[in-house]
Amino acid sequence: MASVTGWAPQEAGVLQLCNLFRDLQQGLNQAQLDEYRAYPDFDNYLAFIFAQGDQVPIDVRQAAGLYLKNDLKHHFVTTTDSQRQYLKDVLLQLVAHPEKSIRQTAGTCISVVVVHAGFATWPQMVQAMQACLSSSDLHAITGGLDTLYKIVEESPVQMDVTLAQGPGGPSTATTVSCVLVPPLLQLLQHSSADVRCQACACLNLMARDQPLGIANNSDRYVHGLFGLAHDSSSAVRAEVCRGLVALLTVQPDKLQPFMAQSCEFWIAFCEAQLGPEVLQPYLTRLVPLLMKNM
Repeated sequence: MASVTGWAPQEAGVLQLCNLFRDLQQGLNQAQLDEYRAYPDFDNYLAFIFAQGDQVPIDVRQAAGLYLKNDLKHHFVTTTDSQRQYLKDVLLQLVAHPEKSIRQTAGTCISVVVVHAGFATWPQMVQAMQACLSSSDLHAITGGLDTLYKIVEESPVQMDVTLAQGPGGPSTATTVSCVLVPPLLQLLQHSSADVRCQACACLNLMARDQPLGIANNSDRYVHGLFGLAHDSSSAVRAEVCRGLVALLTVQPDKLQPFMAQSCEFWIAFCEAQLGPEVLQPYLTRLVPLLMKNM
């Protein structure tokens, strides 16, 4: 089937690559794979198998996705405009895929594209992530969270990219973080502990650099953290700890109105008997700060 860009694979080429990936699972035909890489539309074939190989085993599809990720790291900026558009179109379809391994591999590929090309050239991806984070479908939510975390981790400056056109038109131009932070804050109240944990992790990662979306919603962020301080999930409580420590180092004034709750949190943190690895990365910043204010 042809895409909106007009590209369509040859069935024989798809079959050959699928067989090749099966062989690669056994360590065979690496030399033949290197030969295929010389073809200009090789990445398109990888993307097609990864995205549309519904009759192909998941491990073969995932292998195609992982090879695509590695190729994108080295060749994305040198591909043609039509190839880049095809790859973006394909990856957009996979953020909410029902298979976790496909979603996660797609998220990794998307983060590579965003690092190299930026959100300014791919505003549709921001809209797609906003839709995922606001969705009622758990696959869409977790796919959006996984993708967003990888992007922030690899290129936090992308959160401050100004989108040329906001939801209401050019007069409502806004930044990426201003679009994505509000649905993230809503997810802190989600019924799934995994979603609460992932949403908190994304916000904590953003908070280190204080993009506009976090700065404009700092009170909601702090309230959200304290609302999870006694969460039933130890993983969520660990993320609350990371968030509070990050705030202590970048915006300690935001915690001043919550000092009594902060003391309660640290008591609860100790009583929870979480592993020392949760707090250890922050001790060099936290201990001097606590000693200074005793």
